[in-house]
Amino acid sequence: GGPGRGPGDAGDSAAEPETDPQVATAMAAAKTWTAIAHHKGIAFYDARLKKVVAASCMALPAADAGARPAARGDDGEVTAVEELQPTEKGERKTKRRLQPVPIQAHVVSLALDVASQMHLYAGTADGRVLVLEVRADNSKIQCKVLHDIDVLQDAPIAVGVVRGGYLVALASGAELASINVYNTTRVRPGKRHMPALIHYLPLDASAKQPLLMASDGRSGIAVLAGNQNLAWVYEARLPYREEPDWAEGVFNSIRSPGVIAVFAGLLLWLFQRWRAKATAKGDRGGGGNPAMGAMERERIDGLLRQMQGGMQGGVPGSGGGRPG
Repeated sequence: GGPGRGPGDAGDSAAEPETDPQVATAMAAAKTWTAIAHHKGIAFYDARLKKVVAASCMALPAADAGARPAARGDDGEVTAVEELQPTEKGERKTKRRLQPVPIQAHVVSLALDVASQMHLYAGTADGRVLVLEVRADNSKIQCKVLHDIDVLQDAPIAVGVVRGGYLVALASGAELASINVYNTTRVRPGKRHMPALIHYLPLDASAKQPLLMASDGRSGIAVLAGNQNLAWVYEARLPYREEPDWAEGVFNSIRSPGVIAVFAGLLLWLFQRWRAKATAKGDRGGGGNPAMGAMERERIDGLLRQMQGGMQGGVPGSGGGRPG
């Protein structure tokens, strides 16, 4: 045989070193937790406990081929199957509920739904997008898979979001690259509707290396092709309705002339009622100091005259002085 080679010599082995499954590939942060993607799934950092917690994203396993569904969830997913169990008198049908299992996926990208802060999107190395629901309750983080979307087989998927409830999935396969836009407005707490593909854009160049994508969360999308030193910048002109600011709406309503007039009229009416009651009480009570009652009525009359003048476009006496 030829001379021996050390482990560091070139040509020692064609096998690549194993990848550490705990090396982070992407992160996405919510208010109380941070999702950390790695080669075997997703881990979670709890900001309340200030540590990484033992939480896994769970998904129902696929039913065996030929198994008859016995129950389905709200989104049509099979949650139980029928099985035939042998008995002394033959066979008997039984229902077996499918139990969630931790996902085993090489996750390469993450994006948080800015509208709900509960839904998380994960792109995988084998061409899928996982729609996840993450709940943080009572110092416990729970994650489950709502949808598993096939985008492009064996193509790393980069995910991002734009305003209006849209998910952008960038697929960079060996011979094909594309931008795929999904409508996620119906993916909300308590609703598990499948995101709908509304736009498909093939890219001009295939990717020898996975493409990179960044989104500003509003309407800007940037795609970088590192192997060709190219960058594409897109503007997402998708239907979008600005969420109303209720505080600003209430403030503008209060400032309207109609509301001010109604408020002034109500205040004037209350003053008149108070004046009438005070006058009637003074007439019935007798005694006391009549001069004091007359002065009080004169003061109230002066206030009412000022309010009436203000409603007609000006407040008399603004230059100084006060009613006698």
